[in-house]
Amino acid sequence: MTTKRKIGCFLLGMLPLPASLLIQFLVTIPLSGFAAMGLFVTSRRDGIPFSSFSERFYEAVTGEVFTDNLQIVYSTVIIVVFGLWLGKAFRKNVRTPLKKGKSLLALLGGLVLLMIGLQYLTEVVYEWIASVSPSTATEYEELTEMAGLGDPSPLMYLYVVVLGPLAEELLFRGIAMKHFRRIMPFALANLLQAAMFGIYHMNLMQGLYTFVAGLIFGLIAEKGGNLLDSILAHMIFNLLGITGLLYLWADNPYFQFVWLPVMVLTLILGAMLLFPGEETAEA
Repeated sequence: MTTKRKIGCFLLGMLPLPASLLIQFLVTIPLSGFAAMGLFVTSRRDGIPFSSFSERFYEAVTGEVFTDNLQIVYSTVIIVVFGLWLGKAFRKNVRTPLKKGKSLLALLGGLVLLMIGLQYLTEVVYEWIASVSPSTATEYEELTEMAGLGDPSPLMYLYVVVLGPLAEELLFRGIAMKHFRRIMPFALANLLQAAMFGIYHMNLMQGLYTFVAGLIFGLIAEKGGNLLDSILAHMIFNLLGITGLLYLWADNPYFQFVWLPVMVLTLILGAMLLFPGEETAEA
């Protein structure tokens, strides 16, 4: 491959991050316009003074309903645009996640166990950052409350568990990593896409733990030889996170002695089921 083509592959690999942010901005403009028009109509109808418009508009566009709809529309656009790109550029990678000789039970069991371990691993990252910078943890908690993750709506579940993982896997383990893999070893390609995945989340706390998660998702996509494995893993990971299933017994005094061994055990068992001595798949 010529130097010019290598540079082109690298730039294409970097493109998903700025492109996704641009798409989010472009989607926000018309949705904000619709929100403004709706407020204007209701203000005229109800006789609300126009002087309060800016305050009401800010409350509307930072509220749960607007945020949920924005994320649904944004992720849908990402899925369509980058799904078409992936299908055209990497058609051979869009196929069944089951490799020859591998059972569906082993795949699902391995993914579930690995994602349980990953949830606890990201909790280790969270606790470490919180101990070093308590203000970062406080800001992150306020952000999650503002986003409606404290009491998620059905639309939020749809985004977090289905549309968000699908969009993000197309962006980072799909377009980004597959272009990087054409010009560099997997380890470096995986580091780059995971770093982009962390930056994409736009806050320090989430950025660091999603960087760790991105490394695992990248490994799953590489070992599985296609993107479907990492999409399913990401969905399981987010489902465990938004439901808090792994922390139902967190108030139990024995929980603090159990979760770290469970983390290690599930990571090991999950990896053994998913990667039983396989060779790394071609990108």
